[in-house]
Amino acid sequence: MGVDYVKQLLSRIRPAAWNRPHAPKAVILIPAHSGSTRLPNKLLLGKTGKPLILHTYEAAMQSKLASDVRIAPSREFKGQLVAACMKRPGLCVPKMAAASRKSHPNGTSRMIEAALQRYYDCPDGPPEIVVNLQADEPEITGKMIDDVIAAAALMPKPGVATLSRDVRPSEALSADCVKVVAGRDHRALYFSRTLLPSSQAHIGVYAFRWDALCGIHCMQSSVLAEREDLEQLQWLDHGLPIAVEAVDGAPVAVNTLADYDRFVEWWRDRQRQHQHQPGLPGGEKNKNAA
Repeated sequence: MGVDYVKQLLSRIRPAAWNRPHAPKAVILIPAHSGSTRLPNKLLLGKTGKPLILHTYEAAMQSKLASDVRIAPSREFKGQLVAACMKRPGLCVPKMAAASRKSHPNGTSRMIEAALQRYYDCPDGPPEIVVNLQADEPEITGKMIDDVIAAAALMPKPGVATLSRDVRPSEALSADCVKVVAGRDHRALYFSRTLLPSSQAHIGVYAFRWDALCGIHCMQSSVLAEREDLEQLQWLDHGLPIAVEAVDGAPVAVNTLADYDRFVEWWRDRQRQHQHQPGLPGGEKNKNAA
C-alpha cells in the first residue's frame, strides 16, 4: 500500500469521525477475497452447510479479549458471501468492514485498509491491538486468539505477535506449510516454506500493536520476502519484532481440496461429539454473534 494512497484514505475518512464507534482495546479483522489460485473459491466451499469462512468467523467470535470481529472483504467477495448466506436457510450474514479495493498484494494490506477506515478516527483513539486472522484457519480457537492478543500486549511499540505449533510429518516438505524458527526470547528469527532446524509450523494469525500496523504500509520491499513469498520476512528485515507463541493443538489451514475434505471430516466428528455431549465448548451461542 503506497504512502500517497494511505494519505488520501486518511483525508477522506477524517470528516466522518463523529460517526465512528468507540475504539475497543482489541479487534479482529478477517481479510477475504475470491482470488485463491490453489483452491478456487475455497472460502465459499459449503459441504458443512455454511461457507468455510463462516467457520473461521465463528471461531474468532469465541475470543474473550476482542470486542469487535469483522470480515474485511473485497467488493467482489462481499457480494458473493452475502449471496451464499442468503441461499442457505438459517444463516446470518456476518459483520463486515467496508469493502476494500480489489488490488491488494496480500491479506495484511487489505486488513490495514479496513482497519484505517473503521478505527483510525474513533473518538477514544484506535484500538491498541488489531488481529489479522487468515480466513482459511477454521480450526483456530478463541483461546488461541486470546493467546496471541496477550502476547502482543506484552510487546514493545511497535510489535507483532503470532502463533506456532508442531510440524506434522506430512507437512515437513510441503511449501503450503510455513515454518518459523524462534530464539530463546520467543522472537521470530526466520520464516520459510522449507523445513528448517528447530522450526515449528506457523499459524495464520497476527496481532499487531497499532503503531506496527501503521508502519507496515510504508515499508520498502524486501529481497527475502520476495524470495520466500512471505510478507513477514519484510517486517523482520526492517527490524519489526515478532513474538512467537507456541500453542497446543494443531489447527491446519485449508490450502488444498485435500485440506478441505480433512477439515469437513474433523468438523463432522466434532458435531457428533456435541450431539452426545451438548455441554462441550462450541455448542454454546456466542454473546457477540451478529
